[in-house]
Amino acid sequence: MRFARWSLWFGAVVFLGLGFLVVADPSTLSVSSGIEIPTPVARLEVRSGGGLYIGIGLFFAMAARQDGLLRIGLVAQLAMMAGLVIGRIIGIFVDGSPGMFSVFWLGLESLMCAVALIALSGLKKTT
Repeated sequence: MRFARWSLWFGAVVFLGLGFLVVADPSTLSVSSGIEIPTPVARLEVRSGGGLYIGIGLFFAMAARQDGLLRIGLVAQLAMMAGLVIGRIIGIFVDGSPGMFSVFWLGLESLMCAVALIALSGLKKTT
């Protein structure tokens, strides 16, 4: 159960940190990723994505603190990370060379996916 909590706390820290960075300054990741954010509406939309990351981070933190939410928190973490990994892999095949920014995030998301899967498999089955 300790590994499951660690997995969720790690996810919480990553998502909260990234979320607060993006809400504070939407261009934080745009420089590294090559995404332009040219208008106030575009900045607002990127900030709202940061807010979503904050919400996900808060959910992971809440799930890590409550025994009854460990399993669903890990399932959510696994599903979110797997979705990001699948999207990035498809992007690499469709769009070509990903660059170091995308390779870094693909690695981190893959690691978080594997950790969530291992933690989930280590939880005792309950009815």
